[in-house]
Amino acid sequence: MDESSFELLRQQTDQQRRNFIATDIDTAMTFLRLARTELEIGDKEHASKLLVTARHAHDTIGRFLESVADPEEKQRLSERFQLLGDAIREAELLQA
Repeated sequence: MDESSFELLRQQTDQQRRNFIATDIDTAMTFLRLARTELEIGDKEHASKLLVTARHAHDTIGRFLESVADPEEKQRLSERFQLLGDAIREAELLQA
């Protein structure tokens, strides 16, 4: 494999990583919205399971975020990651 092929592969891998992170953030936010709905209707057990799932996604995203190569994309995703963490903590407080 020559150097230009390797660079292209590296760029494609980083793009796929960024896509994965963005999708995982969106999915975790969906779990949080569902958890809030469950809390509103009084189903604390289901809300708790949804919050655990969102927290697990958050932890996974954190591990992948460190390896994003593009600084601007890393910053953008880091900001969304922070908002997700804040939303999880807020939902956990509502559950208590």
